[in-house]
Amino acid sequence: AVAAHCRALRELDVDSCSALSDASLLAVIRGCARLRDVHISDVPKVTARVVTALARSCPQLRTPRLSAATVNVGDAALIALARGCTQLTRLSLAGCASISDRAVVALADACPQLSDLDLSGCARLTAVAAARLCACDELRDVDLDGCDAIGAASRAQLAARIAHAHG
Repeated sequence: AVAAHCRALRELDVDSCSALSDASLLAVIRGCARLRDVHISDVPKVTARVVTALARSCPQLRTPRLSAATVNVGDAALIALARGCTQLTRLSLAGCASISDRAVVALADACPQLSDLDLSGCARLTAVAAARLCACDELRDVDLDGCDAIGAASRAQLAARIAHAHG
């Protein structure tokens, strides 16, 4: 019902809406193709279906925050997001522990305007992801706190290349 009356909606923040279901969020996303900013953090019922719907329905998306709530979201959904939303500038995936280097490489390859990336708590990431991020021309801020599989040498390379590499 909301989506039918808000087709021009550009921002959606449902952070900490613990009762929100996939079905409700999918209806809004599919009806609001102009979304640019979406915050879906600490929403435990959110699954990969929502991220895939963002990829298919919201090509103008610039700044999704998918932190912590999207623990069920893996590489396939994030690869779809990268391919469907190539204008991403900021992305928070903090606490999305199931993603791997494949998703980060896809984001780096498909989203040349990406300038701010929060990967804190993404413990499966390795030097492969760090090396690919070094080649992102627009990337200015990256958070790798809790990405313990990324060694000191890779972190040093990233810090030398990116203005605010921390973690």
